[in-house]
Amino acid sequence: MDKPGSKEFTAVLLAGGEGTRLSPLTQGKCKALLPVGNHPILKFSLRWLAKYGYPKPLIVTTDCMKGEIEQYLSSAGLGNPSIHTVPEDTDTAQALRAVADKIERNAIVVSCDTITDVNLTNLTSYHRSKNATATILMKHAKPHDKKSKERYLTEYVGLDEQTNRVTLFASSAELRDPVDLGRALLTRRPNMLLTRSLLDAHVHIFSKWAVNLIASKERYTSLKHEVLPSLCAHQFRRKTADGNWGGLDVPPPQVDPPLPAIDFPAPQFSVSDIASQTHNNHPTSVYDPVSVYAYIADNDGVLCKDPLDLKALTEQVTEGEYISRVNYLSTYLSTNKDLAKSTAAGKYAPEQELLAADFAANWQKPSKEGAFPAKATVSTPSLVGENYQPEEGAIVKATTIGNNVKVGAGSRVSHSVIMDGVIIASGCIIDSCIIGSGTRIPEGSKLKDCILGNNITNLPEESEHKNEILSNDDF
Repeated sequence: MDKPGSKEFTAVLLAGGEGTRLSPLTQGKCKALLPVGNHPILKFSLRWLAKYGYPKPLIVTTDCMKGEIEQYLSSAGLGNPSIHTVPEDTDTAQALRAVADKIERNAIVVSCDTITDVNLTNLTSYHRSKNATATILMKHAKPHDKKSKERYLTEYVGLDEQTNRVTLFASSAELRDPVDLGRALLTRRPNMLLTRSLLDAHVHIFSKWAVNLIASKERYTSLKHEVLPSLCAHQFRRKTADGNWGGLDVPPPQVDPPLPAIDFPAPQFSVSDIASQTHNNHPTSVYDPVSVYAYIADNDGVLCKDPLDLKALTEQVTEGEYISRVNYLSTYLSTNKDLAKSTAAGKYAPEQELLAADFAANWQKPSKEGAFPAKATVSTPSLVGENYQPEEGAIVKATTIGNNVKVGAGSRVSHSVIMDGVIIASGCIIDSCIIGSGTRIPEGSKLKDCILGNNITNLPEESEHKNEILSNDDF
């Protein structure tokens, strides 16, 4: 397996987010340890980085989360990564600044809520071949409902489609007014594509020059909202009289000769492509002092196939590079469904890489004789944790069941996530819900499209809720 040298890239794992968009599931819990597919989110990032040669990333978290993360790493046998703490209100650029002195060259900055199987060797090779100041891992966006809040948190991306040069980068919430593209940008990239169909996966690679810039400019607090838009805006600028670059007040980066990509296919150009480049006045060299590029994943499929080494159970699922950000309640539910679909009983030997063996251990084969009481079933695709206790006639379908979960007689649970220690009484119907750990669902309750927080124990019997988010404060 190809692994880039650790001296060329330093991995930084951001694990200090409070997870406010995942509330009430994160109330009283560390977001980095929130279970997805019965495994903490943090585990996916650690295993992905380790696979490609970064077993000890710099983990940046808050003081209040450090103890929980250290305890988890120790108990899970995930090595001894370096953990650095920052204040609770620290944003992403500030977190990177806190460890900038420990980064020798390029930095791979990963948000712990990103789950991906993208080949990191190809990504770092792409960054190297472009001699980029920054490279953004991006995915194709799924269309949102017009009323969805998430659609306002996507990106406006200006993209040179022939080179994947990112000429504009801003969240859609920041560009409600007409967009001023600037004369310099339009002169250099007159045929740029302006799109909202690409999403930032929150995996960024920064050159050492960019890391130093972030370290020296305390006005930068956010990588997404300030650093990346600023770098994009300062492309195609001229050197000022004092030798600085554009409006950044720092010397421009030293542009080295282009480096070849490793195991990365060279682009193929036709005669028409070259003619088009000339006609559109594209520069012949892409190695400008400041340059930002997009690495766009082929995420036509919906399955993790590489870091988890999992295969599809169902015919309708296609393969492709997988990226999911577990930063909304909706994506938390959909990611759990994806992982359940990508797991099969008895397919994975313990020696297989990464999480394959872990998922195999969490799988209850529905047809196993004597596994459950009479008429109690678990239908694929589902994940079932340890000490699952169904009663007679309990039916679970396409659901992730955590550890120590009880499902009462005649209850039906479908397309849901049931976290650790949940007790569901008899005669309940639960569809497309997330039930937080330690919560008790009383007899005869009917829940559809609901999110219930942790440790809710005072729901009245025969409760009926639809399209609601509930916590202890509601009772």
